[in-house]
Amino acid sequence: MITRLLGPSLLLSSPVPFQAPPRLSLVDDIRSSLQRRYQAKDVERVLSAWGAMADGHVHEEDLPGFEAEPMLRQQSNSYVDGLPVSLFYEEPTRDFPWAHALEQHAHVVRDEFLSVMQSDVIEREGNDWTGLADIRDESTVAYGPEWRTLGLLDRGVWDPVNCRLFPKTAALLKESKTPCVEAFFAKMPAGTSIGAHSDGCNFHLTSHLGVDVPEGECWLQARAAWPLSGRGQLQRPLPASPRRAHAHPPTARPPK
Repeated sequence: MITRLLGPSLLLSSPVPFQAPPRLSLVDDIRSSLQRRYQAKDVERVLSAWGAMADGHVHEEDLPGFEAEPMLRQQSNSYVDGLPVSLFYEEPTRDFPWAHALEQHAHVVRDEFLSVMQSDVIEREGNDWTGLADIRDESTVAYGPEWRTLGLLDRGVWDPVNCRLFPKTAALLKESKTPCVEAFFAKMPAGTSIGAHSDGCNFHLTSHLGVDVPEGECWLQARAAWPLSGRGQLQRPLPASPRRAHAHPPTARPPK
């Protein structure tokens, strides 16, 4: 009930039902935030990409050489038009200052990771390893059922529990100004693989820093395959929309 005092008398009025302002959908909310922060002409491609993703559009494009190698295909549901496509960057430490910093201090990441793994602190205090069945639609599990991750950063938000367990690694990522939206440790057992897939985004890179990788036994394929190194080397950063595959076979050779 609302009361208003007027002169010597007390007036009573009927209650007015509260009406919350209409809630924007997430799609409209983010679009409005972009338009408030930037000039529309400056983010025209971003707004278009956001709208296409919200509508469920997936950009698919055959890359040069697709006829001979079906892996050469771009699949992206988060696609900004006009960006060049590179399958990988041959010399990341030359092209990206943060890559050089990560390689220089890879021993810090390795030592901290192995120290934590040799204890039971993950089970006692941390967030446990997560598989695709836990974080994505079940249909994605087929290409990597044994793959597991232990997250430090997800969509720009740092995990306070795991960052407390890996403070040196988290600090390295921040101090090196690595422009990441996700950061996590990943593992897969011997004899397993991740099939051909795309991360569905053409404006992110995926980089792998070897922590504890059996030399000569693991490989990654984007066009040709190359072995993954376990000696603190940052593998060639890969754009996240072309298809790729990973494997940890105990004896099998990588494809040519």
